[in-house]
Amino acid sequence: MHPPALIGTNATGAGTAGNAYLVYGSYAAATGIFTMAGIFTAGADDDALVVVGNNGALTINSNAFIVEDLTTALSAANFA
Repeated sequence: MHPPALIGTNATGAGTAGNAYLVYGSYAAATGIFTMAGIFTAGADDDALVVVGNNGALTINSNAFIVEDLTTALSAANFA
């Protein structure tokens, strides 16, 4: 399953165990800031923030990870 977009997602739904959500953007490792974008853009908004629910409060330390420098948008095969 390819995760649905995180933008506009209800926080309660995003926290459901096993639900994964995805947003593209730009991650600045030096500052730890991830800036969300509406779509994947190679060379610009080519990082992804993936959030996975666990039936509790979502935290960046335990429920999310960042994938940097993607050459193409993620597909369902990346989440098989």
